[in-house]
This record gives sequence, C-alpha cells and structure tokens, in this order.
Amino acid sequence: MLSTMIGLGQNLNLRVIAVGGESLQQLDICQRLDCEEVQGFWLTRTLNPEDVTQLLLSNCSEFPQHFIEKIN
Repeated sequence: MLSTMIGLGQNLNLRVIAVGGESLQQLDICQRLDCEEVQGFWLTRTLNPEDVTQLLLSNCSEFPQHFIEKIN
C-alpha cells in the first residue's frame, strides 16, 4: 500500500511526505521506495515553529545521535 501511495503521488508530481517514521526500518523502507521526505518521532519530537528555527541554527546538535549517524 505504501508503495502505491508514494507512486501515485510521484506520478501526479506531488511532494510526497511519509508521516509516522518511528524507526530506522521505516525510514529505510521509505528510502527504498524513493520517498524523499519522512516525518516522525524517530527523527525528532514534535516541534513548534520557534523550536524548529532554534534546532536548525544549532548545527543539528539536538538531533538524536542515530539520526546524525544515518545522514552522515
């Protein structure tokens, strides 16, 4: 089902964001299915707009270590 939804969005030239990335396994599945964006608690907790700005300005020091290792 996930593959179908991602494919449908891509065929319609839509930006596809997988919601609910709770584990590295789920992130890997989304990557294999060419879903370029994932959001979920595995990456970071829910943030309000002010906290997002602070997080981005902090050079990612608040990101979980497992996330930093995955993107490096």
